[in-house]
Amino acid sequence: METVESLAARLDTTEEIGDIVRVMKTLASVSIRQFEKACDALEIYQRTVELGLQAVLPRSEQRGANPIGGADAKRVLIFVGSDRGLCGNFNEIIARFAKETYFSRTEKPNTVSRLLAVGQRGALSLATLGQDPDRLVDLPGTVGGLAGVARRVLLVLDDWRKNETGLVVDICHNRRLEGAKVIPCGQRLLPTTRDEIDALLAAPWPSRGLPFSRMPADELLPALLREQVYLRIYWAIAESLASEHGLRLAAMQAAERNINETLDALATRHRSKRQEAITSELLDIVAGYEAMPQQE
Repeated sequence: METVESLAARLDTTEEIGDIVRVMKTLASVSIRQFEKACDALEIYQRTVELGLQAVLPRSEQRGANPIGGADAKRVLIFVGSDRGLCGNFNEIIARFAKETYFSRTEKPNTVSRLLAVGQRGALSLATLGQDPDRLVDLPGTVGGLAGVARRVLLVLDDWRKNETGLVVDICHNRRLEGAKVIPCGQRLLPTTRDEIDALLAAPWPSRGLPFSRMPADELLPALLREQVYLRIYWAIAESLASEHGLRLAAMQAAERNINETLDALATRHRSKRQEAITSELLDIVAGYEAMPQQE
């Protein structure tokens, strides 16, 4: 049975939960902007790397090589999920996309031989669908940790490429849309496609002459391509984290509305119980007074 004291305790507890939700909502809102700014800042560096490739490709003998490893090429998938919860069906969305896009086909070029998961909860979602990751990398808690995580992913790829040549590497992650929505997407990381190379060769150079490099073009080209892969991994993780915090913000906003409604209902019941208690005490006083013998 509810009492004034129990309702007061529930009010205090609900208010404390509301304070926590408001803090989490603020953190999610700030994090969204930070990771979106990281993606925006990356565009400048990405443009620098593209200009480097554009300058080196005409002088490199590797530009005419076939970038695809052939029908026997093995596929590597980098799957970006989340490390933390309270983000709705974020991991389930990208896990279903990965299974339908990369694991449901039986043709040899589309068979995933190595799976790298970024984010522990994302790895659990994959395991639920019957796909256990070969390697797991934790996500950063802040923007400052993005570079280190992208570097660790790249080192795993380097390790796998030492043993197997001609790997086809894809990355899949969620992208943030307007409002509380995300969309899963996939991108080819390696090898560089013929269309990308042709587009760089055909693009006009922004000045009169190409820059000079002391490093041979055939040594500089792989370094620039590796940097391009690193940037794409960095960008995919940053965009995934922005979309994760977007869903978390929506979840916290919904929780805040529910908490406010609960507080209103509890406050109404608390006032009613308190009024009942006061009325009961007054009636007891009146009854006691009436029961007392009247003195002349």
